[in-house]
Amino acid sequence: MTTINAGSRRIYHLLVPRTIRDSRAVTWLKGTLLGASWRHNAIYTPAYYEAEVEGPAVRAAPRIADSIVAEFSPKSVVDVGCGTGALLEALRGKGCEVFGLEYADAALGYCRTRDLHAIKFDLEHAPRPFSCFPRSSDE
Repeated sequence: MTTINAGSRRIYHLLVPRTIRDSRAVTWLKGTLLGASWRHNAIYTPAYYEAEVEGPAVRAAPRIADSIVAEFSPKSVVDVGCGTGALLEALRGKGCEVFGLEYADAALGYCRTRDLHAIKFDLEHAPRPFSCFPRSSDE
């Protein structure tokens, strides 16, 4: 199925000029037909992560990881909105078990490249955020 989608996408990009693909009418139509996930992924593209996120995240991650480990000494970390996974990778390098939650498909691609355990997670529409984790005893 993914191969079919990728092939369809390539043909669409070859046949339909960018000015039409990026027009308000086509963007509205795609959003209406394909839903919120498409709109989100239309903004948070691989090009966006490459140009805007990955470089700064990789440069900052070691220092942030050092700070987290020094302050909290965590054995495991869940990063909600883990982006490209740069911080998770740095924390894993410090011996932490790491898990990421991310909504953007392009960011999840970076996480897969880093061999991180990260899943697609929509915090806004989750029935009860973090239901996969045990509840505290004070509830």
